Amino acid sequence: MRGRGLRENTWLLAVAGIATAAVAVGCCATASADTLEWALVQAYQNNPSLNAQRAALRAVDENVPQALSGYRPKLSVTAAGGYNYFREVNKSVNQQVFPNSVIYSSIGESLGTRQFGATATQTLFNGFQTANRIARVKRKAR
Repeated sequence: MRGRGLRENTWLLAVAGIATAAVAVGCCATASADTLEWALVQAYQNNPSLNAQRAALRAVDENVPQALSGYRPKLSVTAAGGYNYFREVNKSVNQQVFPNSVIYSSIGESLGTRQFGATATQTLFNGFQTANRIARVKRKAR
């Protein structure tokens, strides 16, 4: 009889194991995995050291365009304007009449003046300064 009772207990253990597995699968079916994008959002919102490192990287990345600007041409534009007023007085003497008559004539004029200028410069060689700045910034960015 011992063998028969052992078989019945084994059968009950198998049924209990299957039932437990079915319940576990049913409970796990409602669990869902986060997407990678959602996990990154959560990490950025809840991890201040990660945000500090991202800010430091952005600060270093800002130096790259500044270093590259040494290769770009520079343009400067100037403009000026204003008014000049001048007045001219002419004196003429009429000697045909006695006593001589003097005639004064006056001319006044206001002139607008404008000046424009533009200068473009391109550095051809600056002793490898620009190349060294770029290399230094890229080393810091690593």
